[in-house]
Amino acid sequence: GSLVASFQKVTTMNKIHTLALFLSETKFTDKNLTSFAVSLATMPNLKDLKLGFHGTKISDMGVEQLLIGLKGVVSNIEVFSLYLGNTRITDSSMKHFSQWILSMTMIKSLTLDFAETQVSDTGMVNLFSGMSIIVKNVESFALYLNGSKIGDKSIEALAKNVVPNMNLLDHLKLNFSYTNVRDASLVELFESFGKAWEKLKSVVLCLAKTKISDMAIQELNQQIDDISGDSLEELILYLEETQVTDRNVLELCQIVRKFYNMKKPLYNFDVKLNGARVKDETIQMVDEMKGACGMRNTMNP
Repeated sequence: GSLVASFQKVTTMNKIHTLALFLSETKFTDKNLTSFAVSLATMPNLKDLKLGFHGTKISDMGVEQLLIGLKGVVSNIEVFSLYLGNTRITDSSMKHFSQWILSMTMIKSLTLDFAETQVSDTGMVNLFSGMSIIVKNVESFALYLNGSKIGDKSIEALAKNVVPNMNLLDHLKLNFSYTNVRDASLVELFESFGKAWEKLKSVVLCLAKTKISDMAIQELNQQIDDISGDSLEELILYLEETQVTDRNVLELCQIVRKFYNMKKPLYNFDVKLNGARVKDETIQMVDEMKGACGMRNTMNP
């Protein structure tokens, strides 16, 4: 309460362009968030907003009040990060987001964290259905749904409504670990990027302990192998405790080796495979290519 009160005194200056507030693992509640939201409404020049409430007691009611407070400034925001992982939010929050996010017409960098919540396919499909309008200028997109209740329908909606409209995307991080995501929806997702693969500089995909097997990785390999340009600098995959086998991991390593031999700037490569169905030789190959790419990075700071 005292933090919010102090903050309200500052925000009356009406000059804030950038705000980062991280209160993760604190006793911050819906009541505090409601008061904080009132302060946000006094910042018409806000362009960069990062809010971290991971592990707090915030629920749908608090999120609704936050979005009301941001209603008057959302159209100016270019960088938005909201961390609500391990909170009490549900699909009801996604319903509020789906309407609010339509006004985010200037957004260039978007990070959404709904990990370890009760958010399900119903909520994410609702949210993704309206995002196609606002993602055309997004250059960086990070989505954390690990440990949530989502499955294939969320991924399919992301592939259909969001990804094809990301014309300027160059940094991508998707975390679907510990969910019910399967191969077919990921194949659709990887295909949906189309020509966007040529522009991507950084790709981080977290798929640990999902229900995927070789089919999804085979499609990913194909998309990466078809990249003709020199944009891709980072490729990190988390495949721990999946049904992925040696063949496709080794194929990916061969693709990375080809990039290396062609002197493409892939400086950061890794595949996390703890608990996966792969041999030690495969892990060694990953480590070899990781080291080779890392060595090139030190030679080209």
